[in-house]
Amino acid sequence: MARGDPMIHVRVTDELKSRLESAAQGSGRSMNAEISQRLEESLYLSKMAHALESSSHLTDGERALVQSFRSMSQDERRAVLALLNKLSSSSS
Repeated sequence: MARGDPMIHVRVTDELKSRLESAAQGSGRSMNAEISQRLEESLYLSKMAHALESSSHLTDGERALVQSFRSMSQDERRAVLALLNKLSSSSS
């Protein structure tokens, strides 16, 4: 962490801490970097989902997909995004 960066303290369960440690190790990031990345992703995804959900250009089916995506856990969202990325890269 660079000097002058704001610091926050968050209490988490032992299970969540363990999962974050595993994820950080698996991604080759520090715990701080892993948590920061996940928070950034979550905020970005929520912002994009809200923008899409309120768009007048979506069909009812697309709007339902956005609402379903928003109700998913982070792991479920990541799985869906990974699948979509794989599908889009294989069709290129």
